[in-house]
Amino acid sequence: MRFLKKLIIQNRFLNDLVFNKGLFIKFNLRQLLFNLAINFLSGKKQGKFSFAHFSSQIIKPENIILQGKNKGSFSSFVLSGGCYIQGGNGVTIGDNVIFAPRVSIISANHGDDREKSWVTDSSKSVIIGDDCWLGVGCTLLPGSRIPNGCTVGAGAVVNKAFTEENMLIVGVPAKAIKKNKE
Repeated sequence: MRFLKKLIIQNRFLNDLVFNKGLFIKFNLRQLLFNLAINFLSGKKQGKFSFAHFSSQIIKPENIILQGKNKGSFSSFVLSGGCYIQGGNGVTIGDNVIFAPRVSIISANHGDDREKSWVTDSSKSVIIGDDCWLGVGCTLLPGSRIPNGCTVGAGAVVNKAFTEENMLIVGVPAKAIKKNKE
């Protein structure tokens, strides 16, 4: 046991997985390894997010930033299935963001010409603050901003930037309806 602990502490990759991303705390090691194996065997090109749930799809992973050192967002990527994250114009995900299944984050629209697949506009990036919860089947469209501590309800379609923190955001199109308890 001491050998294993020493190995984890000395190895930068293992140290990050265990102590920063909570490998043995928030989710099952078996699920992480299963996701890695299925993504590898199926040939999914998810880049740095190869640990994401095997049923999730991540497009343009180089434009997606997963912030923070806590365990929440990393664990959520491993466990939440059926998510679709498209990083065309950039996606920034804060610390401790919880994804429910089938969350869609779309940061770029299709162009009207056949040569370009997406309209590139950095002002249309999607930004999710710290300690947010994204409910089942919600969709975040280009230009969406979710401030710290907000909850996005199941099935909501967010198509604009919200500014007030700790709000409950619901509906189609989404509206902030009440303040969350802090």
